Amino acid sequence: MNKKCIIINSSGFTLVEMLVASTIFVIIVISITSIFTLGIGSQRRIMEETNIQQESQMAMEILSKKIRKSLIDYNYYNNNKSAWPEADNILSLKDPENILYKKEEKVLKQSTDNGLSWHPVTTPKVEIRRLDFYIYPKKDPFDPDDPQNFQPRVTIVLKVGAGTKEMTLQQTIPQRFTERR
Repeated sequence: MNKKCIIINSSGFTLVEMLVASTIFVIIVISITSIFTLGIGSQRRIMEETNIQQESQMAMEILSKKIRKSLIDYNYYNNNKSAWPEADNILSLKDPENILYKKEEKVLKQSTDNGLSWHPVTTPKVEIRRLDFYIYPKKDPFDPDDPQNFQPRVTIVLKVGAGTKEMTLQQTIPQRFTERR
């Protein structure tokens, strides 16, 4: 009799086993890729927020130091405005020369020649979206004809941003120089 032997090879993988293994592998790769992408996105957001914080702190520090060691130039405001607005967009100081600060083209700019030329103080990588100066008192407290008992101070409102991120800072800085003329 002629008997045919059928040999079954059971040492390989079946098609179903290969499909299950491939599916598990694809799920693991997609999960790892998603986690990696989220990590990179978080790093970019943190770097953007760090840049905003550093730039705004630098601008506030520059303005604070100048205000503390200078005099507010009340003559500039009285000569250039018929009525003082509540907030001003230019800060004028005497140290001993006149120094002006303003927001222009989304950066903080400084002028030491009465506004003829302006030089950037901050970098354009972070936009200055708002810069207001609130000066108190409105009249020169050191005027010998009308003395007042107020310490001059400037409140700065600074809004900075990059992309969709924004930060608003507010700081009131007193003028240290308090001698009567």
